[in-house]
Order: sequence, then C-alpha cells, then structure tokens
Amino acid sequence: SVRIERGLIMLKDQESDTYETATERDYSTGFSNMGFGPDIPDGGKKSLEKLSAREPLFFYMENMKLGLHRADVEKPGLFGKDQEKILDLMDSLGVVLIIPIVYEFRVIGSLCLGPKSGGQWYSKEDIELIQTLMEQAAISIENAKSVEDMKRMVEYETSYRELKKLDEMKDNFLSMVSHDLRTPMTGILAYASILKE
Repeated sequence: SVRIERGLIMLKDQESDTYETATERDYSTGFSNMGFGPDIPDGGKKSLEKLSAREPLFFYMENMKLGLHRADVEKPGLFGKDQEKILDLMDSLGVVLIIPIVYEFRVIGSLCLGPKSGGQWYSKEDIELIQTLMEQAAISIENAKSVEDMKRMVEYETSYRELKKLDEMKDNFLSMVSHDLRTPMTGILAYASILKE
C-alpha cells in the first residue's frame, strides 16, 4: 500500500480554465477537509482553491498527460525556466507527485500527493498503480458530472413548465378581468348615451 501524508484532488473547470480543489486530506496533522474549504492551518501547506491551468505545473502535466514527480522536476534541463515555478507550487500545495485524471484524451483533473509517510520516493510501480486508479476515477467523476447535468436539466424543465403555467394563468386572469370590466362598461356607456340625448 502507498501511505501518504497529504492528498488533493483538483478538478478542471473547462469554462474558466482553472483547477479547483474538490477534496483534500492531510494525514500528517490529522486534519481532514472535504469539499471547498479554508486554508489548512498547519505546516505552511496551502489549500489553494483555484489555480490557473496556465500554471507551468498544470501546463506540463496536461501536455505530457503523465505524472510529474518532484525528483524528475528537480533534474536540470527538462523544465528550463519553469522549474522553480513548478517546485514552488508543489511546495505551496505540500505535494511531491501530480497525476493527471484523463477522460477520453482530455485532462479533467489532477491527483496531487504529498510525500509517502516513510519519506521514500514513489516508485514506478506506485505511479503506475495510481495512474490506473485515476483512469477508473475519471469515469466516476464524469458519471457524477452527467448526473448533475441531468438534475440541472430536470430543474430547468420544471421551472420552464411552472413559468408557462403562470403565464397561462396570467392570460386567463387578464381575459377574465377585461371581460368582467367590459360588461358593466357597455351598460354604463349605453346609459350615458341615453342621458346625453
């Protein structure tokens, strides 16, 4: 098993082109936060709720569609001038490994993992196992999004029907009021015409 000190799942919002923290756990302090929440109050690790997909860390992860391990980022040459930015963001998040969550050839999120509890690096086998798990997680995430979209569509349809019903009630009310006003007005006009004569 792979025991970690910290983990985050960040989902990509395609419209705003940002990564948003969906869930996070910090086992090093016993702190647990599900969903969007405040900063983790320990150890200088930040709970960054929204990050631009243009951050070098996410840019490389999306283009390579492979996990980024801190040990690989620290090697000279591969990331050039972005190396320090990537390492700084990893430090801010308190993570050493970023695994993309890929669904139908597009990155929909990332799994960010802190150091292993024992302090050793993640092995190639660990990373392969985690990537396989993320393939399954991607399907679950997309299914959950589809269910949410369907719920939203049902709500819109219900709202549309209610508005249509209200519109019909308004039309019926106006028709009835105009008819009820027209009948006495006709009588009044007739008597006014007689009086005038």
